[in-house]
Amino acid sequence: MVDTDWTRLLFKDDRGTKSKPIRVNSFPTTMANAVVAPTHSKALPVILTTDEVRDVWMRAPRDEATALQEAIAR
Repeated sequence: MVDTDWTRLLFKDDRGTKSKPIRVNSFPTTMANAVVAPTHSKALPVILTTDEVRDVWMRAPRDEATALQEAIAR
């Protein structure tokens, strides 16, 4: 889950700009792989284990980000 602060723009006009800070959460997902797809075909949760991995997933070119995909053995 990504948990961060974000500023919501309430209005911007000739009187100026008014904004309000809010807390935003998201749950990154990707296409389901062949193992999960028969059970749940819409999305597979993305588990980002370090800050570095999160930054690559969010900012890197698609090929580099998808190279991070690996199965988590339990």
